[in-house]
Amino acid sequence: MTNNRFSFYMGTLIVASLLAVSSCIANTVMSFNIRTEHANDPGELAWEKRKNNVVDVIVKANPSVIGLQEASTNQQQYLEEALGPNWLPVANAPILFRSDMYRLLAKGAIELVEDKWEKRFAYWVKLEAKNTNTSWLFITTHWGVDEASQLGSAEILLNALPAVTKNWQLPVVLVGDFNAEPNSEPYLKMVNGSPLQNNFWGLHSQVLNPKQ
Repeated sequence: MTNNRFSFYMGTLIVASLLAVSSCIANTVMSFNIRTEHANDPGELAWEKRKNNVVDVIVKANPSVIGLQEASTNQQQYLEEALGPNWLPVANAPILFRSDMYRLLAKGAIELVEDKWEKRFAYWVKLEAKNTNTSWLFITTHWGVDEASQLGSAEILLNALPAVTKNWQLPVVLVGDFNAEPNSEPYLKMVNGSPLQNNFWGLHSQVLNPKQ
């Protein structure tokens, strides 16, 4: 096994992350469900009241790549502007990355199972580190709220990711709001059916080593 270290910060409402790696890369990534402004939350929960705090959390975590959940176009544009010129958005994907650190080589979206609220997707980018010319994959997703859609989404990802990851030869970090408990059938299906390893559950963690 090669020595691989990834660290990341998980934002509010994030359920879990999965990790599989196969070459030596060090990255800091973030997954953040920022709560959509379209919910029209009252008082201090309103987007206008908390948006500066969201930026502060990101700046403090100091990630190099961010996967967002529930971000409206307006919210994502605000974060792009607030974080500064070194941050680039990925077109048609809720992903931001440090352009001074990475080149975008490819991107795509995997349509998952729709739930009662909306269509669900997994968005991926292939990035190349400018200092090492080493490439890796970052994937962010937001699963549906019911177990049936989660199971279907897990099955779709298990079938799709070998092609995206070149049969798991590329380092890959998969993060997101899975809306599932760590011992749930959909989550275990995803972990047990792939080289992915559950490295974190909660709000903040340092990712450990991948499966041997």
